Amino acid sequence: MRNGVTRLLLCVTSIVAGAAQSPPAVPVPKAAEVENIPPVPQALADAIAPYASFRQAALAHWHPTARRMLVNTRLGETFQAYSIDAPQREPIQMTFQSRSVGTAAPVSSSTPGAAWFAENGRSVMFRQDENGNLLFQLYLVRPGERAAVLLTDGKSRNGAPVWSTKGDRIAYHSTRRDVRDRDIWVMNPSDKSTDRLLAQVPGAWDPLDWSPDDRYVLALETVTRAETRLWQIDVQSGERVRLTPDVQAAYGGGVYDANGKSVFITTDADGEFRRLARLDLATRSIQTLTPKINWDVEEVALSSDGRWLAFIVNDAGIGTLHLLDTRSGRIARAKGMPAGSVQGIEWRPGTTELAFNLTSPKTPWNPFSLDVRNSKVERWTRADTGGVDVSRLADAELIRWKSFDGRQISGFMYRPPASFTGPRPVLINIHGGPESQERPRFLGRSNYLLNELGMTIIYPNVRGSSGFGKSFLALDNGLLRENAVKDLGALLDWIASSKQLDASRVTIAGPSYGGLMALSVAAGNPGRVRCVFDGFGISNIATFLERAQPAIRPVRRGEYGDESDPTTRAFMERIAPVNHAAKIAAPLFIVHGKNDPAVPFQESEQMVAALKKAGKAPWVMYATNAGHGFADNRQNDEYSFYAWVLFMQTYLK
Repeated sequence: MRNGVTRLLLCVTSIVAGAAQSPPAVPVPKAAEVENIPPVPQALADAIAPYASFRQAALAHWHPTARRMLVNTRLGETFQAYSIDAPQREPIQMTFQSRSVGTAAPVSSSTPGAAWFAENGRSVMFRQDENGNLLFQLYLVRPGERAAVLLTDGKSRNGAPVWSTKGDRIAYHSTRRDVRDRDIWVMNPSDKSTDRLLAQVPGAWDPLDWSPDDRYVLALETVTRAETRLWQIDVQSGERVRLTPDVQAAYGGGVYDANGKSVFITTDADGEFRRLARLDLATRSIQTLTPKINWDVEEVALSSDGRWLAFIVNDAGIGTLHLLDTRSGRIARAKGMPAGSVQGIEWRPGTTELAFNLTSPKTPWNPFSLDVRNSKVERWTRADTGGVDVSRLADAELIRWKSFDGRQISGFMYRPPASFTGPRPVLINIHGGPESQERPRFLGRSNYLLNELGMTIIYPNVRGSSGFGKSFLALDNGLLRENAVKDLGALLDWIASSKQLDASRVTIAGPSYGGLMALSVAAGNPGRVRCVFDGFGISNIATFLERAQPAIRPVRRGEYGDESDPTTRAFMERIAPVNHAAKIAAPLFIVHGKNDPAVPFQESEQMVAALKKAGKAPWVMYATNAGHGFADNRQNDEYSFYAWVLFMQTYLK
């Protein structure tokens, strides 16, 4: 008996000792391949958990006949579509897919979420890809059925569905004909046998709107970010007519007026910024409606009766809602709006009620509605910040610094609480695109870096970012690419000049194109960057373009240059981070999804190989079930963030 007790005590002692030596770790996702990443303590995940418990939601679509809203949100492991019968009501789940149906981060009214009411509100149509490959398909879920009916071919890339005025058809784009070109198709989702090719077109096209009588479809052709064209397509014959002049300019918006005789658009043809304008379909004349607004007009939406045109102005990065009374021509900023930035607008059919999404540094994305008759604003969802005290969350602070050529560059900075004293370590987080724009927003779990680690976070908008005029947008094109990297070098100088920031503890990170920038800054500034995170980034623009999807390549060449041109190719090879791996002194953490079609996985694979050849041991995470980012898979998403925090703790000390 005594020997048995002794053995039991020895066993317990051994278990306790083992536990002390090896604290519980976060399990590596089943679909992940990791290298050089040490065990991630479960205690770290537990500490981050309150900051990861927030929920957010995005407007997807108004019901066609009832005051009911369809939203995208994640209440479980994946993002799904939910119906809400009234503000603050419990959401009713409408899709039950094993993979995410969209996300809760709205883009704009031209891409209104990933799910739509169909069949007069009885069914739900949604788009979905396969493990992040971006080959989106359209599906339909009918009442009482969980199984979704595939509406498209299952192989090509499909998207941007726009409902007809009558509500019985959609126009959408698809690459099914040749993989490369985005043609315009028309279909009644209730009967997929009605699916037909409307316009066989070269390049990247998207439908924008149907005329009031459903005779025409308005479409946008994208040559580059700086050059787009508007077309009108006859729904019966497929004949298309170009509406905009043969000059290089950007057009957008694109909604017919109530009588179908003109189109409300946005354009930068007459200046640096995209103005709201009206295009007369008979004369092709364009009348500017917002000559005094010196920021981009980003989205437009017209009420069913044609009386009210809502539009969003990108005012120094903050989306502000404005209203045009089409009868009087009077324009005013919407009244009664909560603090925050607006994206994604849609009028409820037959009413004066406008839905929109709003976020701020203290508020996650939530859909709201505004009744323009009485300025009544209502919040529809209860997406919240979990257990985090929002009063402790930092506001976005606009900062500016001068670059190498004297040009002023800006960004948004978030500071830690005042309880952290002394110079603070800095995270520079660079957006992708490359034409994206950093804007004040809710930082989610990154608030842990501020509130618990005392870091300062800077989100720069280097040259080439949108929102600052078309000249600024073009400043990094082609052979000017290095100048954007120099903007970040100037930011390092600005950090060094601040007594509140610790220039010896700077880490730099970026997703996609931001990964290219992070790698380039590390290679060009050895000793000034402590560690680097590269998320599904480009390591050589030339090889990226060679591997890019045929549908993506022409537009990307308009930004980066043509890799088949010898001079351009030589420049791309000279600046490629993969060719300067030996110069990167800072430790690297590289993550990528193996199904990524936007930035092929080989871009990270070749960077890792170059680093190893140079005698370095980067932290690496590849996911076999992911594409361009991990947001659609909760396990990948959470583990990669925990590991990144551990990475920064390890090297920033």
